[in-house]
Amino acid sequence: MEILQNGESLSFENVLALGDFDGVHKGHQKLLKTTVDIAAKNGVRSGVYTFRINTKKLLGVKNFSLLTTEAEKNELFASLGLDFVCADDFEAVKDFSPERFCDYLVRRFSPSDVVCGENFTFGKNASAGSDRLVKLLEADGVRVHIVPSVEVDGLCVSSTAVRRLIADGDMLTARRLLGYPYFIRTKVVHGAELGRKLGFPTVNQLEYSGKAIPKFGVYACKCGIGGKTYDGVVNVGIRPTVSEGKENPPVVFETHILDFNEDLYGKDITVEFYKMLRPEKKFASLEELRENVLKNIGETRVYFAGTAEKEEGERI
Repeated sequence: MEILQNGESLSFENVLALGDFDGVHKGHQKLLKTTVDIAAKNGVRSGVYTFRINTKKLLGVKNFSLLTTEAEKNELFASLGLDFVCADDFEAVKDFSPERFCDYLVRRFSPSDVVCGENFTFGKNASAGSDRLVKLLEADGVRVHIVPSVEVDGLCVSSTAVRRLIADGDMLTARRLLGYPYFIRTKVVHGAELGRKLGFPTVNQLEYSGKAIPKFGVYACKCGIGGKTYDGVVNVGIRPTVSEGKENPPVVFETHILDFNEDLYGKDITVEFYKMLRPEKKFASLEELRENVLKNIGETRVYFAGTAEKEEGERI
């Protein structure tokens, strides 16, 4: 998949999808698959016009968090068969009137068709919606396709809904709306090696990319390492049993990878969240902590041996 640079124009006919696409959830996937299908039918290339940083973040929405980084979004775009992506700097276009924004799209990309969701907004202060987009672009000979929202289990699929589910620790429903497990991917850093002393070595990761932090607790997870996948148990939080007295302890993702004992320091690993086993808790002693972690390891083995695949549903 080709990644266009800021200001780069296109010299080929194309079908263009518009949106933020944070999370590339099932609603986005329907829209993007529609884009790919129209392009294939017309014998042209398909692509995405989006922004380098989510518009809600740039507009100052409080406590905003991302579901996917720019690199992760691009991976998901490529997996759906898109040919190119252009991620503009939002600051460069945020004050455009609706008319100027549409003129910019036509002049820069020359699309035969444009695809967007029914809740798409554009123009300064999000002043225009999809109906205005149809009127302005069709006046320039561009066909516009409006894709309806998607519902899963009675829930309207949206990035906001997924963030709420992650904050509540409901990873099963989040996975159903996303079409894949929510994940983090960062480097392994050195920790206190307490897990090793207790009999179950762990890897520690910190998340600084602005992604959504799941509700503090212990989760059954899968870990992607060097092209292979392993079951695991991850604690998300500030580790209150061992952090007492520390001022502003960082949020740590501490994972015990089942049946694995290799050095991962400095390596990027992916942790996918499947099921919350319990909230984070301060235990009276390290022995009580150890007993609960062993219990969680057992619960994880049972979970992945039985129900996880049945629950997972469709993947991207």
